[in-house]
Amino acid sequence: MALPARREGREINASDIEHIGALTVGGLLLLKGLLKGGPLGLLYKVGGAALIYRGQQGYRPLYDALGIQMPQSPTGVGKVNARVDAEVIVNRPAAELYRIWRNLENLPIFMEGLESVHEIDDKRSIWVAKGPAGTVVKWDAEIINDIENELIAWQTLEGSGVDNAGNIQAYTYYLKGLHFRNRMTPADAKVALNFFEQAIKEDREYALAYALVAETYAYLGSTGQMSPSKAFDLVKEYADKALHLDSTLPEALTAKAARLLYYEWKWKEASDALHKVIELNPGAVSAYKMLGYYYITVGQKEEAVKMLEEAAKIDPLSPGVNQSLGNMYVFAERYEDALVQAEKVLEIVPEMRGGIELRAWAIGMKGDWNKALELFMEVHRLTNHPLKGLMGVGYSLGKLGRKEEAIEVVNKIEEWQHSEPDVVLDGDLAGVWFAIGDYDKVFHHINRCIERRAAPVNFFLEYPVFDELKKDPRYWELKKNISTIQG
Repeated sequence: MALPARREGREINASDIEHIGALTVGGLLLLKGLLKGGPLGLLYKVGGAALIYRGQQGYRPLYDALGIQMPQSPTGVGKVNARVDAEVIVNRPAAELYRIWRNLENLPIFMEGLESVHEIDDKRSIWVAKGPAGTVVKWDAEIINDIENELIAWQTLEGSGVDNAGNIQAYTYYLKGLHFRNRMTPADAKVALNFFEQAIKEDREYALAYALVAETYAYLGSTGQMSPSKAFDLVKEYADKALHLDSTLPEALTAKAARLLYYEWKWKEASDALHKVIELNPGAVSAYKMLGYYYITVGQKEEAVKMLEEAAKIDPLSPGVNQSLGNMYVFAERYEDALVQAEKVLEIVPEMRGGIELRAWAIGMKGDWNKALELFMEVHRLTNHPLKGLMGVGYSLGKLGRKEEAIEVVNKIEEWQHSEPDVVLDGDLAGVWFAIGDYDKVFHHINRCIERRAAPVNFFLEYPVFDELKKDPRYWELKKNISTIQG
């Protein structure tokens, strides 16, 4: 299924601020939509068109690319219309896409920022979305073209208007940050932080931007890409600011739960908090994902799978959700299912490192560590850094008996740790030493993880590749120590 590309010959006043704003924000929404994939991405563009309506001085930018007709007469202060078009290939059956779009009242479940859609009758509906600084935007729409399993198109009703769209510059920075954050790499997360901070600078009451800063620091701290103590202090600071502005904001509540789960190791409190988030917002996919890792931590692997399968129902075309579900399948030793998920991830985002890595672990766990090594080498290449993305490479070399090469990988990881003291790479080092067969070094690095409250240690101990460690009494001593900390 493809959306029509831009048609030539339409007159647009490129000097008008509305046109510039439409291109800028519309382009950012397109990036977000492409990252989300399929109909979810297209729906982001629908909501984005409404959110920037008032910010663009009252214009009504309606996108032909979504089948939404432009008014015959321009509206707004400047009396010109603008269009932003793109071509997007959605590799899903038309009937599936139609079903997702047609039930409008379900859209807020998987469309971030959309609060509600109320269908007045078969054609007309009222849309409500969340804007910057706790503002609310509303508009009326009607379905103007509806062909079952083929086409559905909306149009903003004449005179509908949008209430209080907020600071468009802050929202623009927020969207840029969201784009980079969803690329799911440490380097992109750091770029995202910069954009979220710029959004906050533009609008000091932008609760969602504070919350996303908190969530991003939680990601960096929980993956060892930043000192956990520093990262989770910032998580608390920014989540508290967000909740001061909006006490029920799901993203901020999820970030607070991340601190409980990944740093304070108060697992039951984290679980309770995450279930509360889902009660407030059944579409809070990040809460489902985090609950998955909670269940892994407490040894309930099938419950973890169920959580991520539920998340995949809510957001079936999210690469992050599909990757996390694949990870849960690996934990549950369902390697064929993990491979299916890896292919879904790479279908949505080709060359996504997380998808390639997932595929490598699943193939390796099935016994083909030569093929896994090839894939891990590709992950390393995509980092574009000589010292990063090497844990899987070292592990595969160790499993293949190539000890000297595996130790060279250890040396590179240690070089990275030395060059960036703020990162915590003991989990990576423990993994490579395990494959080499040096359990003294394995337990040394796991203990260092525990000392620094590095969250990956809890998942590490449950990963199937490390089941052999359970034969060593030191494993059970570690579990006991963690339970004591967890209280």
